[in-house]
Amino acid sequence: MVKIERNKIFIRLFSLLFIPLLYLFYIKYVPIVTPFQMALLPVLVAVLLLTSFNLEYGTLFFVFAFPLINSLPYFFGIFDHIPHAPTALVLFLFYFLGWCIHLNFSPKKLSFDSPIFKPMAFFILLILISGFLNFMRFSNFYPFVSDRVYELITNTNGVTAGGAIMSTLLHSLNYITGFVFLFILWNTVKSKTYAKKILSVLLISVAFSLLFGFYQILKDFSFGNTPFWVRLGQINATFKGPNSFGAFLAGIVPVVLGLVLMAKRAWKALYFVFFLAVIYLFPHIGARSAFLGLAVSLLAFFILLIKIVSFPKIADGKVLKTPAARIVGFIVLISVLIAGVLSFTQSRLYDRLRNNIDDLATTGNWVRISPERYYLWKEAYGMIKNYPLTGVGVGAYIIELPNYYLMDKDEDKLAIDSFRRIDSAENYFLHVGAELGIIGLLLVLWIFFHLFGPMIRNYRSLLPGDRDNFLFLGAAAGLISLFSNFFFHSFIGNFETKYTFWLLAGIVLVWGKVQGKPEVKIPERRTVRILAVCVIFLFAASHFWNCTHSLSLKNRTELFGLKQNFGFYGTEMIGKGQKFQWTREYAGLALEVDKPVLKIPLHASHPDIKTNPVKVKVYLIKEFFRKKRLLDEIVLDNNGWKTYEFSLPEEVGEEVILLIRVSRIWNPQKLTGIPDPRNLGVAVGEITFQDF
Repeated sequence: MVKIERNKIFIRLFSLLFIPLLYLFYIKYVPIVTPFQMALLPVLVAVLLLTSFNLEYGTLFFVFAFPLINSLPYFFGIFDHIPHAPTALVLFLFYFLGWCIHLNFSPKKLSFDSPIFKPMAFFILLILISGFLNFMRFSNFYPFVSDRVYELITNTNGVTAGGAIMSTLLHSLNYITGFVFLFILWNTVKSKTYAKKILSVLLISVAFSLLFGFYQILKDFSFGNTPFWVRLGQINATFKGPNSFGAFLAGIVPVVLGLVLMAKRAWKALYFVFFLAVIYLFPHIGARSAFLGLAVSLLAFFILLIKIVSFPKIADGKVLKTPAARIVGFIVLISVLIAGVLSFTQSRLYDRLRNNIDDLATTGNWVRISPERYYLWKEAYGMIKNYPLTGVGVGAYIIELPNYYLMDKDEDKLAIDSFRRIDSAENYFLHVGAELGIIGLLLVLWIFFHLFGPMIRNYRSLLPGDRDNFLFLGAAAGLISLFSNFFFHSFIGNFETKYTFWLLAGIVLVWGKVQGKPEVKIPERRTVRILAVCVIFLFAASHFWNCTHSLSLKNRTELFGLKQNFGFYGTEMIGKGQKFQWTREYAGLALEVDKPVLKIPLHASHPDIKTNPVKVKVYLIKEFFRKKRLLDEIVLDNNGWKTYEFSLPEEVGEEVILLIRVSRIWNPQKLTGIPDPRNLGVAVGEITFQDF
């Protein structure tokens, strides 16, 4: 009881902290578009309330909803080029809050008795350390060096600090929320009956997604799809993209086959039709790695299936009536159907595979199959080589990728990167190594060891004659399929795929527990704990050194010649070809001081400027914010242009940053109805230098 009370106090404090953090996350990273919010909020509220009052119902609703809401932003013009948090992640955060609230009112002892949670805990600690240090690095060590988080340029593609911090946050949540979901399942799934309910609800959700996919094929290819994938001729159904949809289906196929074998005769036909629908859609998804995952899932399912079926001796020619022979016939039938459907020539998958075979036959170069993936893997290896202990930091692979391309001076790779938006190294293990070094990679391998080890033990201990065995085989084969996909995709931006993986992992892990098979406990040793603390300290110290030296914004700016121009809107024209730019609340401009007098034209257009003047502070920044000097505080009380002069004799020949901070901004659309949604500070004309 004392331990439960202690857990209750911790959960209550954590919930009080999590609520404001979730609110800040929501208003920062979820687009406040009214129609989108009207569609999304009811789902979020439903999962929150259901989970708060009944954890089992809330979990079932989350499992039903997360495959269906991923393409929701596309209906409201919110595409990948508009940075936002994936809807599956937002849904999980509300589900997690509901779980915390539920524990506050129904306290229970949480189980940590699976060996997998130990390496997960270490890995989460690693992510938190790396994420915090990356935030400090991208914010230029706010508040110790910079006085606020400025939108400084972080790479040669012009990604600002805000985008880099968002990448760090979302990548961290991609890892952590998957682990947390597994932990919740471990403590929620208490019986095979409930496990079957979860998979049944998941398949109902898949049915809706399949109907959506058929509508895209037969009626409107662009419905709920992005222009990029429409252009390539690939469907996404209700998922973020074809790759995540294909990987998801590849992992679900063996579950469906397990239901075909497990169900009673009346349901077999329905599940078999379900299976055919999945296979029919597959060529239109066009994802080659998902196609490989499908092959792996079927192969794994059939291997696992045959192993638990004993063939009787042939007697009187009645072998075809035995269960084993029927299963072999079933395998042959499935193989013929799949081969027939996937041979459709009018599909994106067929075209891509044919082109790959033709390229390989013509050139003999395996790189031609996926040149962009080859370069992404190569640069990931380069990051591991340069920062073997810690990598470049969680979420920083895509930030450093353009920098590494430039260091290699390969224009072809730059062209590939500009061809599409890259969010990962397209290989889970290389991605982890690039961002968290060999230490992070070893921890990930440790996690998977404690995932597949119990899966094998549970498989070997399946009770003979139990029809539920087929469902376990389906979940295990689906897990193997998704794992194989990790070698060709990281799914960092596809939270729905990660939740599917950890959902199947949860089913596989708890199977032994619900059958009364105890977990194999590994004895704790003090030397292991001491070693772990030393490794964590080494990781933190090493990454801190990297973030303050070679990976710092100051070093990156100097090494790649980044121009720290930030906080400005686009260039506009006024009068006789005079250029100017509007600032936001603040703006910075990198300048080479070639003469001692700086001249800067300023203008403010606030409608109430005469009664409420605008104050503008102009700072001179040197040594990347380590030295900061106020040049002047200007008061603007009219809408006219005025040029201000500043004497900089000591800075001649140096590169400095001119920082402009405005006391208040205004929004033309809100105040006057003009269709201009920007938050405007002051207008800055062309800056010039002259002699005294």
